Amino acid sequence: MLTDVLEDFLEENKQKDIYRIISELWINLEFIDYWDANWLYMNIFWKDYIFIKNGLDEKKERFILGHELCHFLLWESGFSMNLDFYSKNIMEQRADEFSSYIFASDKDVKEAYLEFENIPTLSDIFWLPENIIEKRLNKLFKNYNFWY
Repeated sequence: MLTDVLEDFLEENKQKDIYRIISELWINLEFIDYWDANWLYMNIFWKDYIFIKNGLDEKKERFILGHELCHFLLWESGFSMNLDFYSKNIMEQRADEFSSYIFASDKDVKEAYLEFENIPTLSDIFWLPENIIEKRLNKLFKNYNFWY
């Protein structure tokens, strides 16, 4: 489950564009060509940055921005980044979950799946990666085989 900080943020920023949210929070968004990683959130001398690899497809870019925004919000709320491997993995899963909720509520995902019954279609509708759609559906419809 998401923390109260993240749930409150989602409630306050429903249906906002991810780029607008980042801008309103004064996070510097930097696109980089010469980098092996695809993304990274950093706080450097009290300035917040999201670095993202130039040229990613738009669906992946938006999802990554939401993921990194989660790290920013947790850092701002005093959440410690000095975690062991297991805790870091859980934190990454939470950041993925948070990002998916920026773009689609449980109600939206459930209604769309009942209408289309197809993960690639939902991925296109919500601009979310298919594996994230599948994780959300697994939470909503326990023990169900989903169609691709």
